[in-house]
Amino acid sequence: MCQLRRRAEYLPQLAGDRGDGMKKIYLAALSLLLLSAACVSPARAQQKSRAPLWGDLSAGPYAVGFRTIYQFDRTRTWRVTRGYEKPFSPDSNGRPIRISIWYPAVLGARSRQMRFADYVRPAGPKEFAELNTIVEMREKEASSYRDRWSDVLRTPVNAYADAAPAGGRFPLALYAGGLDSTGTTTVFVLAEYLASHGYVVATVPLLGPTNEDTEQGRTAADRERVVQDLEFAWSVLRGQTNVDEAKVGVFGKSIGGVEAVILAMRNENVSAVVGLDATYGFKGNEKILADMPDYAPHKMRASFLDIRRDWDDPASVLNLSAEHAFHYCDRSFVTVRNMNHFDFDSDAMIAFEFRLPIGPTEAVNPGRTRETADRGYQNVCRMVLDFFDGKLKGDHIGAERLRADVARADGGAIKHEDALTPPPSGVEFADLIVRHGFEAAAALVDRYRREVPGEPVVDEAVFNAVGYRLIGEGRFPEAIGIMRLVIYAYPDSANAQDGLADAYIAAGQKEPARAALRQALELIAANSSLNAANKEWMSKVEQEKLDRLRP
Repeated sequence: MCQLRRRAEYLPQLAGDRGDGMKKIYLAALSLLLLSAACVSPARAQQKSRAPLWGDLSAGPYAVGFRTIYQFDRTRTWRVTRGYEKPFSPDSNGRPIRISIWYPAVLGARSRQMRFADYVRPAGPKEFAELNTIVEMREKEASSYRDRWSDVLRTPVNAYADAAPAGGRFPLALYAGGLDSTGTTTVFVLAEYLASHGYVVATVPLLGPTNEDTEQGRTAADRERVVQDLEFAWSVLRGQTNVDEAKVGVFGKSIGGVEAVILAMRNENVSAVVGLDATYGFKGNEKILADMPDYAPHKMRASFLDIRRDWDDPASVLNLSAEHAFHYCDRSFVTVRNMNHFDFDSDAMIAFEFRLPIGPTEAVNPGRTRETADRGYQNVCRMVLDFFDGKLKGDHIGAERLRADVARADGGAIKHEDALTPPPSGVEFADLIVRHGFEAAAALVDRYRREVPGEPVVDEAVFNAVGYRLIGEGRFPEAIGIMRLVIYAYPDSANAQDGLADAYIAAGQKEPARAALRQALELIAANSSLNAANKEWMSKVEQEKLDRLRP
């Protein structure tokens, strides 16, 4: 507790012992102290209060500020523009995005500690009143603590409304909640905890496509919409002076784990991703991730951590083969016993604090109680911090702390897999061919095929496009080299032979161009997957090129 608060608490006793004169002197001195202490240093600010919903978690060196940013994504609509028997009415604002942000802060004399109600009912512009009402009603209806609603709303949390940001730039952690998550209240304990240790944490409520269809559905389009909302939030946060845009992590619970992985796959600035009992790992749900736009395991570069509850017979429940195939990022898989799916967000702490009975919708894992859930969630918070510290802050003992925290968890176990060096890109292969020769490039393709079977080391369409780009730039040796490599990887491709012929033609090398076109014609004729019409058309194109090259 800060010294000013201690002095204020001692004031009644002091006044009673020494009389009114002494009281006036003390009050004058206290006023000067308050004026001179407009701000409290980060190292002491976090000691100013503790929240009952933190359990035994230890705060970091910073106080926690909280604010909400409201923005419209004007690239997408939200309000229905063509109602039944109504004229077209354009949506002039766009999709509403509410960004909840926790950040390292410095407390002032007037800093206001928040209560849970501030998360449920954030103030906002009138244009966002409908959005806030939708989210609040969903919050109340879906919560596991409806019977203690008023008590929970009054509970202090470990954050201060609009507190002054601490100096410096901090890593950003984006959170995607479970199905229909309101965002803020499901992650607030972990978000506060991370912020106290030097992170900016942000999330958005999950919404449907329109103001008349506001709930998140279960389709790939619904999951894609969440990724887009988070990407929009990221674009807003990159402009904040306390965000280090070079250090970005993303984490998600349940279906939010799928969205976190996709965001990391298609945004190469993401350095770390965490799944919390994520949907992608359960048998029968494999396509939920695989059907997402931009799903490409070979593009995963962000360090990956999967934390989930253990099962007596995991082989009958789980399938993480796709995640084990993220060959080009380091991967850690953690399991913890005596936890349930519901225990991977802040509800575990609320349920324990208010001694809520285990409800009928909670599928109880053997040995799981409110106590083990509370303890388990705190361990999850520590593990996420350890992982982010190692991957986003470069803390060399982050991995060691992670292993130690897993060992302390109930039945905790961890398996780690190192990343393989990613293969060269098409441009890099072209440069390698020029510097070291075609045989060196071919040998590298063979090595990757042996070590990582099934990986598309040479993507025909991508590498073919690189070849044509090099032709356009007049870099004919590189273009010929990369087209030859495509043929090496796809020897039965007539299209690859056609690309090589074009590279030779551009370079003025007619004889090898003619040889490539003749080979293309032979492959077209032998291709049983082509119908007669396609064979005729493709053969005509190749023959016309060949005719133009006749001496």
